Amino acid sequence: MLNPASSPIYEVPQHVLQEQDNFEDDPKFCHLTLTNAAPAELEEEALLSEISDLEKREAAIEIESARLLVLRDSYIARIDQELTLTQISQERIASAIAARKRVLSPVRRLPAEILQLIFLFTLESVPQQMFDDDFGWWKFTTPCYTLLPLQLVCHQWRNTVVDFPQLWSTIYTQFPVFDNTHWQAEDSNLISRIRLHLYRSKSCPLSIALYPRARQHDTVPSDLIAILLPHAPRITALHLFLEYSQICDLSTFAKELRSLTILTIANTTFEREDESADQEFEPQSLFEACTRLQHVNFRDVRYPSARIALPKTSVTSISATHPYLPDGKFYTGTTATEIHGILRDYPNLQHLLFTMEDDHRYLDEWNMVIAHNLVSLDITHFPRAETQVQDVLDKLTAPSLTEFRLAAEPGLDSSDRSELFSSILDMLERSNCPLQHFEYHSTYILPAHVTRLLQCTGPTLEYLALEDTASCERGMMTALVSALYMREQDMPAPHLRHLSVVGPVSIDRGTGEQFYVDSFIAMVLMRQSIAPLRRLHVGWGPGGSDGYLLDDVKEGLQRLRKMLEWFTLNGGLDFTCYCRFVQD
Repeated sequence: MLNPASSPIYEVPQHVLQEQDNFEDDPKFCHLTLTNAAPAELEEEALLSEISDLEKREAAIEIESARLLVLRDSYIARIDQELTLTQISQERIASAIAARKRVLSPVRRLPAEILQLIFLFTLESVPQQMFDDDFGWWKFTTPCYTLLPLQLVCHQWRNTVVDFPQLWSTIYTQFPVFDNTHWQAEDSNLISRIRLHLYRSKSCPLSIALYPRARQHDTVPSDLIAILLPHAPRITALHLFLEYSQICDLSTFAKELRSLTILTIANTTFEREDESADQEFEPQSLFEACTRLQHVNFRDVRYPSARIALPKTSVTSISATHPYLPDGKFYTGTTATEIHGILRDYPNLQHLLFTMEDDHRYLDEWNMVIAHNLVSLDITHFPRAETQVQDVLDKLTAPSLTEFRLAAEPGLDSSDRSELFSSILDMLERSNCPLQHFEYHSTYILPAHVTRLLQCTGPTLEYLALEDTASCERGMMTALVSALYMREQDMPAPHLRHLSVVGPVSIDRGTGEQFYVDSFIAMVLMRQSIAPLRRLHVGWGPGGSDGYLLDDVKEGLQRLRKMLEWFTLNGGLDFTCYCRFVQD
């Protein structure tokens, strides 16, 4: 075969190795490369000539290498450019596909009535207030205003939003500061927005929330009241984040609240009141004429019912709550005397929720109260307030009560006194009420308490939660198992569907009896076959010095989970459990 390199017209590339490049392996020069002998004169001339030729080839190779590098870079640049164009085309095509899919989206076929219901979920909620320790005042969550962006989406959505008065019937606004040029532009937008809401809400019932932008406000701006006053007769929900003195300035406005059914008053006072002035104020009667008022919520208001007179026959729900602030910034809240008065003076009261502090006042001189219509009682107590809660319960009979909840403020130590639970049981037995929902998250529970509780509530009880924040008496879990176990065809608490038990399991030092998980498992399996639970929550741990039981508790919970696996998959049981270490 003909070698192209042997052709006289074929130019060999400079970078291709040739025979003369292999100098060290050339046998003709072994006497020079393998020894230290000097070359002869003719050999030296030949070597110099070859070196000259090789240097020329080296320079040519460098030029060729540079050319190839430039060529490579140009190819890469062209490829990158092609890739960029390809990616742009891909994005445009994807966008075109997405645009066509949006056009075909079922959302575009939703009737206006469905869109309006969806838009209702975008409405802002009542602002939440939080105390700022550094600032020494309240901060408010910023409402997320969505109505104006919704109406900018498209012509159809704009018509749907504008033509739905209920969407515009919720107005939650800060006070405008009309005498402050710094806020002038923002106030102008604020007032325009309020007027727009009032106009587009037409004749719909209104929900109004007013809260201050800064604590320098002495009164509610009269300009704001003037805007709202003509629409006051259709206000059904009013939320006031105001100081007591500011609320008193709303008497003219309150007289027009003929449709008011929900009232929330949150006191934003940041200084502790003078204790010598307790209950020496005259109740303000500005809301007493609101004969349709049913639901009243007080937050951070001291002696609320003594400050604000309410229509006693129409109110069916009262809540009076405040956070626990241990540093003494506030001394707010309800007292046992005031709760007793509420239960006595509001004959149609159905729901009562309150927090209780220790105020060293007792109800020994008060008579028994029968709250005929009370169906729900929810109590949260702060440290050392158990006695005040007992006072309220010892004076109460509630024959219609169906829901009871009592809890200690989370994170606070509870005492080891069992009198509080005894007072609850006495009230339930005295009331002979059809209790369905019972929650307890507070002080000591004795085994006998559990037995009494199931005896007096068993026929109607559907929800039972015993989640002790402190410690339980030895044997409480055993007593619970015994009280819920079926004997002689008699099923205790036959309607029980929710059971939540959180607390320590341990050994009774008096009898040496240990709580056995097997008995609890047997009780649950027995109930699942006859009166099945729908929700079971278990939180166990060794109590006190019984830390060596931790492994037994973990193993027991694993067996419980395994035994109930079929019911969780096929029997409609929602089961959760965890293991904790409890210190008495």
